[in-house]
Amino acid sequence: MTQVFDVTSTNRTQIMVEYSTDTGSAFAVTPAGEQVFINSRIVSRMELKQGRIYEAFLVPNYEDKRAMIPWRAMRVEPVPVENEITETIKTINEQQLEEDFNTIVEVLEEFDWAMTIEELSEESGMPTSRVKRVIDTYKDHFVRVDAYMLKTENN
Repeated sequence: MTQVFDVTSTNRTQIMVEYSTDTGSAFAVTPAGEQVFINSRIVSRMELKQGRIYEAFLVPNYEDKRAMIPWRAMRVEPVPVENEITETIKTINEQQLEEDFNTIVEVLEEFDWAMTIEELSEESGMPTSRVKRVIDTYKDHFVRVDAYMLKTENN
C-alpha cells in the first residue's frame, strides 16, 4: 500500500534553527517560541545552518517527546526572510535562553550540589541539548568541578 504524505494536515510556519546536536539533528524555534526537532537526514540534506530562517512543515512530535518539544519538522525549505521577522525570532530565542538559564539556576540552588548535564536535564525537564546550550552560553556563571572518592580494596 502506498501512503502519501498529506501536507494540508501539517502546520506550515517559519522556523529559526537554534542549534545542532553532536548526532547531526537540530532544534529550531517557531515565531511563537515553540521548539521544533529536525532529524539529521533533513539537516544534512538541506544543509541547515544555525541562526538561519526556513519554511517548515511541522507535525506534532511523538507523544513521549511532545511535552518538551511540541513539533518535529517533516519538510524544510529555504526562504528569504525580512529583517523584522528575523529580529522577532532572535528576541524569542534570547528570551527562551534566559528562561532556561533561570530554571537551571533554580535547580542548582534547590539541590545545592554539583550536577551533570543529564541530571540538570532530568530535574529541569529540559532536553540535554538546551541545558548544554545554557551552560555554554553562560560559561562565566558555572564552575565545572571534578569529584573524587576514597579508594577501597574493591576499586
